Amino acid sequence: SEQAFNQGVAEVDAALELGSELTLSVTLAGAPGGYLDISLEGERGLLFCPGGPAGSHDNLRDAIIAAEGDPTVFFCVGDFAIDTVRIDRPLTLRALNSGMATLRDADPNPRGQGGRPALIIDGVPSGTVRIADLNFVIGGSAVYAGGYRTGNLLGTWDQIEIDSVHIRARTPGSAQSFTIRPFPSSVPTARMEVSNSVFEDVFIGVFALARGVNVRS
Repeated sequence: SEQAFNQGVAEVDAALELGSELTLSVTLAGAPGGYLDISLEGERGLLFCPGGPAGSHDNLRDAIIAAEGDPTVFFCVGDFAIDTVRIDRPLTLRALNSGMATLRDADPNPRGQGGRPALIIDGVPSGTVRIADLNFVIGGSAVYAGGYRTGNLLGTWDQIEIDSVHIRARTPGSAQSFTIRPFPSSVPTARMEVSNSVFEDVFIGVFALARGVNVRS
């Protein structure tokens, strides 16, 4: 405990990539009978990292399918083309190292509202989808919530949190960049929260056709 150790260190936080090691060297300087209590806490998750270490996923959709029980899918450091990847369960997508993973929509000729999004959120009747600490470079759309090309824009999503993302237009000022697009949900309490995020050179940052969308800095 901090009182027994008496060195003013209550905890040490360290992020580890899959397969890496961390060494903690400690010198116990307390009086005889003193002790050091060490506990480890980890965040359950999966790693999306094409060509990465054993246990990581090369395909983002495969990582999402493997995600059970509201885990986190981490993105390793890199630049990734993401094309209409469906998120259909509660989970978190985030960079393993904040701001060091970039997602690019793969639509070569986005057509504004008709362009292919990088991520689609649909089929989530309860629970939270959270997207955090990622960069996007977008020609059309980064995140689409709702029924995509189903003939009905109504989708199924509950709670969406988009936090600390940086979205930049592939072509500065392009009229095709409708970056976050929430459409109506069949869930009455559906809500999207966009916070602490930066939109750079985009035409429309959040194009909301759904109720319950809140954007704050």
